[in-house]
Amino acid sequence: MPQHDLISLTCIVTAFASAGQLDRAKEAFDRAPARDLVLWNSILAAYIHAGRVDNARMTFDRMPEHSLISWNSIIAAYSHQPIEAARLFAAMPEENLVSWNSVIAAHSKIVDEAAKIFVAMPEKDLISWTTMLSAFGESGRIDESKHLFDRAPEKTLALCNAMLNTYARHGHLEYAKRIFDNMPARQIFAAMPDRDAIAWNTILIAHARAGKLHSAEKIFDRMPHGQRELVAWATILTAHAQAGIPNHARRVFHEMQAWDHLPHDACFTNFLLACSRDGRVDRSRQCFGSMSVDFGLRPSKQHYCCVIDALGRAGHVDDAYGLVAGMPYVADAVDWLCFLSSCKSSCKSYGDFQRRRLAVENVLELEPRNGPAYIVLANAARIDGVDLRPITPERD
Repeated sequence: MPQHDLISLTCIVTAFASAGQLDRAKEAFDRAPARDLVLWNSILAAYIHAGRVDNARMTFDRMPEHSLISWNSIIAAYSHQPIEAARLFAAMPEENLVSWNSVIAAHSKIVDEAAKIFVAMPEKDLISWTTMLSAFGESGRIDESKHLFDRAPEKTLALCNAMLNTYARHGHLEYAKRIFDNMPARQIFAAMPDRDAIAWNTILIAHARAGKLHSAEKIFDRMPHGQRELVAWATILTAHAQAGIPNHARRVFHEMQAWDHLPHDACFTNFLLACSRDGRVDRSRQCFGSMSVDFGLRPSKQHYCCVIDALGRAGHVDDAYGLVAGMPYVADAVDWLCFLSSCKSSCKSYGDFQRRRLAVENVLELEPRNGPAYIVLANAARIDGVDLRPITPERD
């Protein structure tokens, strides 16, 4: 087969694979009257890219010859199967730095084995150092992460972010904060060439999750506007909403749009939560309607529950009940309990009480032994003097 035809066919296989059309890539490969090593590597890479590890292995075993690219590709495919990755690595006639890095990555959950491989490497690059540091960090071996960081020949952004993420993930916030604030040369960020969005988001998320709202606000305010990606806005919005500061959450929600960051589902959830806690039924309804009309988002069950909660808290029991019954999802026990919880102190009429009673009946029909639902209704009945015996669950 002419060489230019093989090159063209390889391009076709690669193009189909890149477009996610694996079947067509395989058809093109199968039609080839002759195949060279490059074409074999192309279909091997196509299977690996599609996550079809079994097909990739069968292809690898069928190949008449293997190059370093072939070996490295199949080892990388077994990144979550360290035993098989190690077997393939041991069978290689020769290996290079990519091979070593792949087998370290495959052993990242078996840290002691990964460390042995790291020590045995004849040479290391920045990927080697970052992979090993991350493996130590994910397993909670912080001192070893820091020791490795100090020994690294170069402090790249990837390496610095890995170290920062290690501190943040394991709750070492004060140390992470000192690092982030450019401590002396023995600390990480003094040697860090630049701060990227990953670094800013890591330190912001760590403080927000730990409930350090004031610190999270200060970090967010210090972030360059060019680094304030959607994840940063969503994080600070969530922090305010969960801390029960609805006016700040609403401010962040509107401000992020002014900076051309369109809110996603989670942002709307937290904004609706803030409106509910603040008793702003009008804003809840407006935001809920805006999701589909202005942003093209389909409200989820969680969004419906936020509005139901807002309506119930504000005493709109009839509207809240109607929303549970009429939403385009099948209401389950959790949804009815959301309704019951929201209006537990706002039933003002016998009709309101009856709706709450119907909600309890729905919960008990779905989950006959759901104690919390019956307790909610029993408390209200005691106040209103209503007989609940008709819906009391039978005892075995």
